[in-house]
Amino acid sequence: MLLFRKILAIVTIIALVALFIITCIFGITGNPNFFGMLSLTIIVPVVLWAFIFLFGRKKR
Repeated sequence: MLLFRKILAIVTIIALVALFIITCIFGITGNPNFFGMLSLTIIVPVVLWAFIFLFGRKKR
């Protein structure tokens, strides 16, 4: 279980960094999908935090 959580944490960090980088690239180049990526950059961490929070409460 601990290995699964570590792998999941690493995948999450990679996904968030990729979101930040792609959002910056879209903003610099003026891509019309910039605001979609910006909203994903805000929504994805909030949803992940909610899953972690609910998973922690379920375990207790």
